[in-house]
Amino acid sequence: MCEVCAAFGRGHHWTDRAGSLPSRTESVDIRSYRDERKSVIGLINEVLKPLRLFVEDWDGEAFTIHLANGANKKVANLGELWQKVEQLNGSPVDPLSRSFLSAENSCD
Repeated sequence: MCEVCAAFGRGHHWTDRAGSLPSRTESVDIRSYRDERKSVIGLINEVLKPLRLFVEDWDGEAFTIHLANGANKKVANLGELWQKVEQLNGSPVDPLSRSFLSAENSCD
């Protein structure tokens, strides 16, 4: 499926617009949309670093979670991403908890 059909055919998750870009930016200014998405993915990867997981963009339409063993999973939006991260981790992920923050500092 091409990007145009995919963009028109999908619904937006409420987390898709964390920044100040209007929802129509995706079709009007694809570069700004991609730059915002790249920034969001960078932040997600910082949070996931202690879990030895990382995320990549999948053609601006979804995310791919990569596991330490090389396996990967596709998810449609950030809501699904965090659900899948918790499944892969085997327990809830709270990036604001003291234990998670101390694990993050020990990874550096």
